[in-house]
Amino acid sequence: MSYCDETDVHSVAGTTSAKIQTITGKTEAQVTTLITGFITWATQTIKDWIRIPIIQRRELHLGDGEADEWTLGPEDEDAIYSLSGSYNPENCVNKVYAMYAYTTRIKLPYPKDDCDLGCEGEASSWTGSNATISDETAIYVAGAKSIKAIFSAAGYIRYPSTEDLNKNIDIYDWVAFRFRTTDATKTFTFKLYDRSGNVETYNFTVHKANVWYKIMIKVDDMDGSIDWEHENVYYIDIYANGACTIYVDNLNFNDELFWTIPQGKLVHCHKLAPTYSSTEGELAEDYELYITYDFDPFKVTTPANIEEACACLAAVKLFDHLLGFRVQDTGFVLDAEDETARMDRFTMEHRRTQLLERAKQLVGEYGYGWDSGTV
Repeated sequence: MSYCDETDVHSVAGTTSAKIQTITGKTEAQVTTLITGFITWATQTIKDWIRIPIIQRRELHLGDGEADEWTLGPEDEDAIYSLSGSYNPENCVNKVYAMYAYTTRIKLPYPKDDCDLGCEGEASSWTGSNATISDETAIYVAGAKSIKAIFSAAGYIRYPSTEDLNKNIDIYDWVAFRFRTTDATKTFTFKLYDRSGNVETYNFTVHKANVWYKIMIKVDDMDGSIDWEHENVYYIDIYANGACTIYVDNLNFNDELFWTIPQGKLVHCHKLAPTYSSTEGELAEDYELYITYDFDPFKVTTPANIEEACACLAAVKLFDHLLGFRVQDTGFVLDAEDETARMDRFTMEHRRTQLLERAKQLVGEYGYGWDSGTV
């Protein structure tokens, strides 16, 4: 996400696309491409100044004996160690680096980059029977997309379609995903296959239609006899016993904990009955979890001072570019003593300096160097 747009740059620079086209000989589209590049540079420069992404090291989260999901942030932190509640990573989390139960490091889920196996714009990697599969960009709970499957009758969806996942899951105790259906009367079956087509299954239902549920399955509780110590998973099926539409998101294998990014959710897996009625196994009250992650505080909303700072920096690069054309004109085309040309160049140089100082001032209002280290 860029911190400003082309209109902002023209506003602080006092330019227009038409004027820049006249000076440079570029088309309108080329000017837009040019300024977009400057905005990208300016955005990254501000990130470097503030040290974004900000690393939040060993953030504390406490079990309460009831909840199985927490929002990343300072709510459970001791005030002496937190930023006094002054940061909010919701919808801004980039990456989780480590998880700890007290002092014991917990194995990161698979896939560890986003806990979102096959669900983030990967509809082409799925296949199925009696199912139309697509990427859903309006109904999702992890990343920015989910997998949507419209069943015309009983059938299944399969990932990957090439049946070559070849993943060792013996190191994980759980498989989990978020699930939603338009018909809560249907029964669904989650299936894991080995290389020979042998299968382990788990049946589940949900309480209500059009509601997102966390489906958390302990691999050892699945029906079947595959020895995952010696066999890898090659593909995954989700079967529906009748016509309906389902959504799948946040699919992952884990060792009791997984996350949802950029939303900034942390989930603890526990046993659920197939009818989704049991809540056995939540973390005990005051059970300590520590999470190290990073976030971009401007991922969703850019503060006005940062937006203006980005525009100022991009305008600095724009004036550098225009000065190149101006120096060429005064050096090779116009008389070196032409007062008008010389003053025009000086004006641009002066404005460039003003904009650079303004950008530093605006970013300084936010603060530099929020870096708590990594582990």
